[in-house]
Amino acid sequence: MTLYTLIHTLKNISKSHALVNEFGEGDVYEYMNSGEHKYPCVFLTISSVLTDTTSTNYNFTLFYIDRLTDDSNNKVNVQSMGISIIKEIVSKLISEEPVLETSSIECTPFTEKFADYCGGAFATITVTDVVDNTETESDECSENNFEGKTITLTKNGLYDIIGYDKAIVNVRSVTTMELTQDEYDNLESYDDYIIYLINE
Repeated sequence: MTLYTLIHTLKNISKSHALVNEFGEGDVYEYMNSGEHKYPCVFLTISSVLTDTTSTNYNFTLFYIDRLTDDSNNKVNVQSMGISIIKEIVSKLISEEPVLETSSIECTPFTEKFADYCGGAFATITVTDVVDNTETESDECSENNFEGKTITLTKNGLYDIIGYDKAIVNVRSVTTMELTQDEYDNLESYDDYIIYLINE
């Protein structure tokens, strides 16, 4: 799985949830303090991606955000709903992407004054994509992305070949041609690799 695939999958899962009306990704404060929003919304912030020879760990925070009433009477309900929906989204992610693994999810209820006074829950999550050591078509394609750079040299001279893995030298040898002055004058073009010998 790539980072793009992870974000795209989380977006689709979130937007397909019956109790989610909006999805965003990036900086939660910048996003929630700009424009109007269709609550409730799910927001994704990618923290880091750690890769080694056996796995890739995607670390991210998933927010569930809803607007609170003026007296905040719905705060606990919104927070409880946020915890449930975050768990459902992550569970759906793991079921749709069997290559991913995750440990327990710790959700934190919150209230926050964005452009609107909001509440909900967030969870910092790590999902692990275990690398399959068997060679696949995808692996072969990845290798093909790094084919060596080749330069072809067709003339004598001094060349800078730094950054190239291979230099192909294809310089024509110089030959001679004997001809009269009239024949030489009537030539339509001249070859740099021919020495013309004029016979009187």
